[in-house]
Amino acid sequence: VPPPDRDPWQTSSRGTGDLLRIAAQALPVAILLGVGGSSTHDLGLGALQALGLRGDQSGRADATPPNSLRPANWHELRGFTREVSTQLPPLWIASDVDNPLLGARGAATVFAPQKGLRHSDLKRLEDETARVAALLCRHFQRDTGILAEPGSGAAGGIGVGLRVACGARLVSGFSLVRAWLDLDRKLAQADLVLTGEGSFDESSLEGKGPGYVLNRATETGKACWVMAGQINLSQASIEKYPTAHFKEISPRDCPPAQAMTEGAQFLREATRKALDLDLNPRSWTAGGNTRPEFPPAGTADPDQTV
Repeated sequence: VPPPDRDPWQTSSRGTGDLLRIAAQALPVAILLGVGGSSTHDLGLGALQALGLRGDQSGRADATPPNSLRPANWHELRGFTREVSTQLPPLWIASDVDNPLLGARGAATVFAPQKGLRHSDLKRLEDETARVAALLCRHFQRDTGILAEPGSGAAGGIGVGLRVACGARLVSGFSLVRAWLDLDRKLAQADLVLTGEGSFDESSLEGKGPGYVLNRATETGKACWVMAGQINLSQASIEKYPTAHFKEISPRDCPPAQAMTEGAQFLREATRKALDLDLNPRSWTAGGNTRPEFPPAGTADPDQTV
């Protein structure tokens, strides 16, 4: 979604519900839904509407047009009618964050501003999220304690909607990737670990892949280089990783659009500089406190090294 058009009051997860309905028609044994990187904050109500749920909006029950359950219309919502009519197989939701739905680390506070929410709208969205989530739990006779469970704040709370209405179960997305890649064995064999993402911040340590790699490298005493467009960790968090070196790959004054467009080149140059093209693992120093000597000319092909 282009930045000028980002508005979590207007975006809807209805397309995800359409895909789930189509997938169910193929009669699969189970469905694994990966969530994250969404532009939405609708508790999955758009998806549930595509699967048959209807809202009671100011007395207009069952007359809900497409996208009527988006957050911009929540102020009219008084409850829900009907159940989910599409029969789904066992549904698993793979998420890469541990954030709850509400609160200081919740979906509205942490993620909605990335989706275009104005700061002045934060309290209103938080309050409406809590109210509508409670209505959903009441309709499906589910305990509201589900709202505080880790991962319920992923992708605008779609996990809450699908868990409450469809009995979906959450699974760590990175745990799946970790198993598929046999990552623990590879980390154990590594001399040096490199990881990173666009912005490495506190949320990176709450279930995301790069955070797991950093934690696992630290536990095994491996030197770990975190290469990211920006490093936005507190000093207290940085000090928890004595064998890590955190490196920003793009200049601080670089506009985000340029940072993403030229990210590959920034990463190449930052990696060259960080490792000084030294191919000798014994010279790599945890924490980045010392620098290895630059190898003699002609001893390494920089492109192949990177």
